[in-house]
Amino acid sequence: MKQEWDLKNAFPSMPEDCHDALMRAARSVKEEEPMKRFSVKTVLIAALVLIAGTAAALAASDLLGWSDFFSAFGYRIEIPRTARDILTATEEKTYRVGPLTLTVNQLMTDGRIAVCSATAETADKSPAVISSEIYDAIGANGANGQAAAERMGVDSTASWIDAAHQLKLPFYRVTVYMDVEEKYHHGDDMGDTLWDEKNRCVSYSLVSLNEKNVQDQLPVKLTMLVTQYDAESIEPPAADWASETFAEVKEIGRWRESCDITLPVPAPLQQKTYAPDAPFSFANGMTLNGVRADLTVAGAYVVGLFTLEEGKDFYEAYDGEMDFLDQDGQPIPWGMAESGIIEYDRLPQVEWGAMLNLESLPDALTVVLRSGGTVQQVSVHAQAR
Repeated sequence: MKQEWDLKNAFPSMPEDCHDALMRAARSVKEEEPMKRFSVKTVLIAALVLIAGTAAALAASDLLGWSDFFSAFGYRIEIPRTARDILTATEEKTYRVGPLTLTVNQLMTDGRIAVCSATAETADKSPAVISSEIYDAIGANGANGQAAAERMGVDSTASWIDAAHQLKLPFYRVTVYMDVEEKYHHGDDMGDTLWDEKNRCVSYSLVSLNEKNVQDQLPVKLTMLVTQYDAESIEPPAADWASETFAEVKEIGRWRESCDITLPVPAPLQQKTYAPDAPFSFANGMTLNGVRADLTVAGAYVVGLFTLEEGKDFYEAYDGEMDFLDQDGQPIPWGMAESGIIEYDRLPQVEWGAMLNLESLPDALTVVLRSGGTVQQVSVHAQAR
């Protein structure tokens, strides 16, 4: 059954039976999990937060959402008010998946990305260790993982399955993800995890979309997987986290539920095109002709429109880092998609940019390119429509 999503009735009913952060996800079991962790940039930020010992300030009673995700890892991202309104308007829906319940509490799409967050705990509220990973060190999830280890009373270097063994508790692995039809899909899907003050496991899922094919509604299949592993019969590894102990972990139960939903796609809030005083040639062999910006409820997708110099290899030219500055000369942080944009299927034309954390489009921007040891920048100004 498929139904329209009006923020207050997002799901059809479901039968009850129905760090080092850089190392995360490197040793997963061969189970369906079509998501990647957030980008290298994201993971590096999480690692710096871990090194700095920054503590995550998380709500003790409310289910965690996307604002908590970004604040937990110290990202410079304040979700736009329009996105917060949609996310917080999602009616919480709780579903039984085997011995666990999963509460989906936030859903949103802007036509370019779709996001979801869901919280897992045991159906009878009994103690258990619940994670999206099996063999990762608990502390690999930064300050949030360290806090979870402290609440459990185990060392943060212990893996999740070993923590369950030490505490003599059942262990469940949870995966929550969204699927869209191939024509709507574009880029990589990503996911990550937090734990709240009750050590409930919160899964975050993000799908990248092809905005050219997304209309005013987006059909999505939401899938929830729960797998129980035998934590009782294994012995925790010694100090070496790379021990092969994980090879003996046995699956003892698996449950899967899914439902079809249709998310409304809000129209773009604002669109602008920008241009330099004259086409600007960067040292990497690309000439900037203009900038296109589309503001959605989730942020601004800002793309530089380049022409690749004749005879120049694209992969050599695309070897640098591009930033956008606001009218005060301050860097504009990336938006909640935490990803860049690159399109080069119509060479010599290249589109290069990023989703930026903006609630309105400025009248002027500065494009900065760091490449080959050089730093160049050029100002662009909004054009009359």
